[in-house]
Amino acid sequence: MRRLGILLAGTLLLGCAGASRRIDEAMDRLAWTQPGSDVWKDAVEELVSLERTAARALTAALGEEWFRDEVFREYPEERYGIWCGAAEVLGRMRYKGAVDGLKGLLKTDLPDDLRIKAAWALGEIKAHADPLAGHLKDQNPYMRLEVALALCKMDDSRGDSVLLASLGAEEEVVRRAREGLWEAGHHAARPLLRAFREPWPEVVRERAREVLRKLTEDLIAALESSDRALRREAAEALGEIGDSRATDPLVGRLGDSDSSVRMAAATALSKIGDRRGIAYLFKALGSQDEVIRLRAIRALVEAGEAVAPDLRKGLRDPNPLVRCGAAKVLGENRAREAVPDLIEALWDKDAVVRMNAAVALGKIGASEAIAALQELAEDPDTTVAYYARWAIGRIGAFIAPKSSSLGYFLGTPKTFR
Repeated sequence: MRRLGILLAGTLLLGCAGASRRIDEAMDRLAWTQPGSDVWKDAVEELVSLERTAARALTAALGEEWFRDEVFREYPEERYGIWCGAAEVLGRMRYKGAVDGLKGLLKTDLPDDLRIKAAWALGEIKAHADPLAGHLKDQNPYMRLEVALALCKMDDSRGDSVLLASLGAEEEVVRRAREGLWEAGHHAARPLLRAFREPWPEVVRERAREVLRKLTEDLIAALESSDRALRREAAEALGEIGDSRATDPLVGRLGDSDSSVRMAAATALSKIGDRRGIAYLFKALGSQDEVIRLRAIRALVEAGEAVAPDLRKGLRDPNPLVRCGAAKVLGENRAREAVPDLIEALWDKDAVVRMNAAVALGKIGASEAIAALQELAEDPDTTVAYYARWAIGRIGAFIAPKSSSLGYFLGTPKTFR
């Protein structure tokens, strides 16, 4: 038994010595070859295969003090080669024990290629967001981009504008931005969606859609996440993509436990053109929950002309909340084809519906509604009468100078319900 123990101990020692020798040889290759060359890549793969043993050795090498005595490196380029390879290996391993050493490689007096590799590694490990964010204004556009990508992987929004700006930059920067966003997977949905919510150039929006299209499978998978924010963002992104493959998974989210996810799924389905999403949004217009109603209105406004026929029918729905919501959306969408229906709604038995119909006609600029609105200006409900006069003034701005006898009321009215 004792002999067996000695034999096992000897084997382990030999194994450790063998691993140590392989690490030293691989690090020599990192020091003497160009990063990205075939020999350099082989050295990286060798170190990755040695797992935690290599990770500990590489972490120890992330600093000037390691290069002393027998591992002394006379030329800075040798140290930089080892550090660059170490960042690649440690990033691929997602080795958290290396984050402090990698943070030290972000210093501006080091070569840009090394700093960029360190930023990438920290993004893979998902650590040290604050030190990274300090480099978002770096002079090197590739460094700014890599820092923004790293923050994206951590769901940190501080780099979003840099990412979107990179999609409108020179081709090489765009290429890396695309690749990095694909690597980020579902994490890229949030920053890319900002391209459609904010005033970004059309070229940025188109490239954002391109990246999202490639991420469709990742986003569909993210609909099953335990994180409700991630489910919501995935649904929103799938709506922007408009890929029919997402239809059934999105329908499944109409029963989600979180109302914001349900609304995002319904909105996405309405953009894809699926009637189940539109039906859900119309049902939500009649909800007693004001937040849900507002989300439904917003979603139907985003859906645009596709829902106009349903909205016109909605003006005759038995539920006054649905009639009110339909009027609001038609006004926001400037749906001129709905003017006859909105004029009819001026005589609705519900005062809030009458008021919102008047506001909608004012926003559309429907001159044919002036006679009806003049009658409504005498409505016994003073709020309804006020907004009827506001609508007349708003329409006057479309058809006559501000000095017109119709008058002109400044501002945007509040709508209710």
